[in-house]
Amino acid sequence: LQATQMLKADERTRGIPVVALTAHAMNHHDDQAKRAGCCDFISKPIDTDRFPDQVRRILEAVANEASGERTTSEVA
Repeated sequence: LQATQMLKADERTRGIPVVALTAHAMNHHDDQAKRAGCCDFISKPIDTDRFPDQVRRILEAVANEASGERTTSEVA
């Protein structure tokens, strides 16, 4: 999370979307990641069949948010 905080603190890199990929699956870990600046959270083990779609949905949500569109997409 330190790397995310550093990225978000720098004006040149704060717009880079960061997704936490971690073995920690508790709700408070999700909250910590989002407070640090992560736009979303995926816990391991990942399902390699679903992973590309999860990342795609996250990036689409980030793009929609940046353009002012609202989204209700959830990543499972």
